[in-house]
Amino acid sequence: MASVAFPVFILVIFNVENHFYRVFAVAVALLVILTHQKNIGRMIRGGESKVPIFKKKGPQKAKDQNS
Repeated sequence: MASVAFPVFILVIFNVENHFYRVFAVAVALLVILTHQKNIGRMIRGGESKVPIFKKKGPQKAKDQNS
């Protein structure tokens, strides 16, 4: 999402006059999208693995800790 937001901020919100920044913003966004194309496809299909950072402990893990 940040790779798409970056050119929007540069082109629309900040309305930067320097053409170098405009080209750079679009190039960065395209490079990020191209390099992460497989991940983006998996995210759209729902197949991207999730990182269990805030995962709650289930009843099985609670039993193991009490023993």
